[in-house]
Amino acid sequence: MNANFRTSTGNTLETTVGLVNRDPALSVYNNVNETALIPQTIQGNSYGAYGNLSLRFNVFNGGQVRRSIENSRVQERIAELSTDQLKLSLENDLLANFDLYNLRRQLVSIELTKQEAAELNLDLANERYRNGALSAIDLRIVQENARNAALEAYQAIFNTISTRVSLIRLTGGLLENLPEN
Repeated sequence: MNANFRTSTGNTLETTVGLVNRDPALSVYNNVNETALIPQTIQGNSYGAYGNLSLRFNVFNGGQVRRSIENSRVQERIAELSTDQLKLSLENDLLANFDLYNLRRQLVSIELTKQEAAELNLDLANERYRNGALSAIDLRIVQENARNAALEAYQAIFNTISTRVSLIRLTGGLLENLPEN
């Protein structure tokens, strides 16, 4: 085997590395032994063998598997409770909207009755106005009341339809009526 080995030549090199108090007469020197690379040949044989076999198995891992199983069961239970909570929330929304729908249907019948009464009152006011028993201002007030009663009846009908659409949406009826592509 050939290799270059560093060996000392026996010579000493002296170099200036600084000055004491910046005085050129007081120099600081560093002495270094000079070395040189000398090729040398070493003869010999080297034989060796190496083998490795590793076997590993867990005897105890600090209960990590048991904790992971327990955590998975807890997560499953949380998911079940969340699903149950969503079901109850949907049922509550459905019942509240159904009650609101029934209430608004009753309001529609009340508003329609109120509108009929306002129209009858308007007919009577027109008749009294033609006979001279009612002034134009009073007739205008009765007309305004009839118009407001009609507006409130249409608003009640709209609110009922809106609540019905909400019920259909909550029960999934809107999805059933969609056209297929």
